[in-house]
Amino acid sequence: MSTELSMGIVRGVLTLVLMLAFIGMVIYVYSKRNKSIYDQAARLPLEDSPVVNPAADSVTNKESNGSSQS
Repeated sequence: MSTELSMGIVRGVLTLVLMLAFIGMVIYVYSKRNKSIYDQAARLPLEDSPVVNPAADSVTNKESNGSSQS
């Protein structure tokens, strides 16, 4: 009986901790000081300029120049 009781307490505490973590994340995401960050992230797919990845550009430039590493 004590094992069942202790497992019930562990599950209850784990549920409480996860619920508090979820509520904390929701409060963090919807806080007004983070609004500009999430507004900017929401506009990323709609922007005209592509995101530049220097590593991908160097690979693309090597392939287009015909140079290869053997």
